[in-house]
Amino acid sequence: MTGDGKFNWKTFCSDVEKARTASWSEARRLKAAKTFEQIDADGSGRLSRDELALALKRINVKAKEGTLNELFDSMDENRDGRLDLPEFIDGLATQMVMPSTVFDAMTATHTGPYKLGGVKYARPGASPR
Repeated sequence: MTGDGKFNWKTFCSDVEKARTASWSEARRLKAAKTFEQIDADGSGRLSRDELALALKRINVKAKEGTLNELFDSMDENRDGRLDLPEFIDGLATQMVMPSTVFDAMTATHTGPYKLGGVKYARPGASPR
């Protein structure tokens, strides 16, 4: 909001990008790349829905199929049904800075912090342990 109570889209986008840059350092991107390699079970360089589902299951995130599909689709920018490394990293960065309702729904049953892509994340409202 601006000083007069109006919404300024340019300021909003600038603030989001500043927060994203501050919270998503090069070290975190490198950890996310390493995590991507670990999740990529078949070594194809691209993640399937099943590989992402298995990774979430490993960190005790319970996701209904529809919710997982919605998250996956939001990250799959080129709509080819697979996540490449840039899509994965950009998707994680977006969810860490501004979690979507889908991401929140998937993590709602999890308490305390956990790691996604090498980044410690505490669900909003959860107290870090």
